Amino acid sequence: MGASTSLMAKTYDLKSAYRQVPIRESHLKFAYFSVYNHKLGHPQVYRLKTLSFGATHSVYSFLRLSRMIYAIATRGLFLLTTNFYDDFILASPSSLPQSSQSGLELIFLLTGWTYATEGKKATVFDFKCKALGVEFDFSGAERAVLRIGNTESRRAELLSMISAVLANKHLDKPTSLILRGKLGFADGFMHGRLGALVLKKLSDHAYGRSARISDELSVALQAISMRLKDGRPREVRAASQDKLLFFTDAAYEPSTKVGGLGGVLYAGDGQLVSWFRVALDSDTCKKLGADSKDSLIYELELLAAVLALCIWSQDSSKVVQVHFGDNDSVRYSLIKASASGLTGQLILNYQLKHEAACNSMTWFARVPTEANISDYPSRMLDHEALPSAIQCVVLAQTELESILKFVEKGTADFLGEAGSSVPHFEKGAS
Repeated sequence: MGASTSLMAKTYDLKSAYRQVPIRESHLKFAYFSVYNHKLGHPQVYRLKTLSFGATHSVYSFLRLSRMIYAIATRGLFLLTTNFYDDFILASPSSLPQSSQSGLELIFLLTGWTYATEGKKATVFDFKCKALGVEFDFSGAERAVLRIGNTESRRAELLSMISAVLANKHLDKPTSLILRGKLGFADGFMHGRLGALVLKKLSDHAYGRSARISDELSVALQAISMRLKDGRPREVRAASQDKLLFFTDAAYEPSTKVGGLGGVLYAGDGQLVSWFRVALDSDTCKKLGADSKDSLIYELELLAAVLALCIWSQDSSKVVQVHFGDNDSVRYSLIKASASGLTGQLILNYQLKHEAACNSMTWFARVPTEANISDYPSRMLDHEALPSAIQCVVLAQTELESILKFVEKGTADFLGEAGSSVPHFEKGAS
């Protein structure tokens, strides 16, 4: 009771890690390889004494050994550490850094491993530490918060690469795939999922016919540049949080081209918080594509989910959010941040921007139709469990109008100008 919960951390890097692992004597007969010697004009045969870099089994063997170090440290000395290949991150209460450091270094000494003791890889305990281009911020540990983001050097490198591509208007396949891989890794350490849309554009370009970047890809690269500059790091929280449970559904009548949206919000203890029902007339449904499709239920189910998430979502530091719906296609779209069709993608884009702006995260789950309470308001039906006193009519209508304007503008941009489906990233959204 009353003890400090602040944490500090430092990193350890095993020097030439594979070269520290000898090959078993009875296996040396399998350790030969041949290399052509251009000076002598003939091949030469060599025998390895340690694990070879790049061999599949070298990775497997080394990971078993590095996990052994981790097991000794955590189970034997109860150290707060983790590892990724040859990089170890050691955390410690701010009152015990020397003890933690001595413990792990003693393990390295007794097991025969050599680690970096000088240069940039020889670090000291601090509230922030860096490993593999990722920065771990323990300054919020007393509030049970760990922030994980990209280092300044990684962001600068990627911004420089993107600037060069935008200036040259050219991106060949190998460079495109390299950039996509680097951006994909970096995007994983920023809050929100807007980057998923941009990365798909890079993949499409890599396997396209021309190396010249399109206007659409140019907009996408500018968007992810903005995201790299302004995107907040991801946060991991150990504190207990309240829960919010979202239930949404939609109804559509093809013969009359009218529909309805329903949403119900419960607290984690099962208490009803709020609910809405919104009727959609034929003009509204036509704006969403009713004239070009036999059924609009996918778009309306997605719209109901996005509407609920946008009016009720809270900062993920305060609550754990779970969304329940009975349409699998919509659930998959919400999970992967990619929807079917232009209208669906625009609706989802709106939610992704809101998700990043308000720092929210949601778990998406399925509920059987028979158990989905939001089925009643979506069909404009009353239910004794949904009192009118807590219905959020004005809030839902206002947010819906904002979403529809966003979709209308995005559709006009797509059809009228450059044909871009990603014109909606604005500074500050991520």
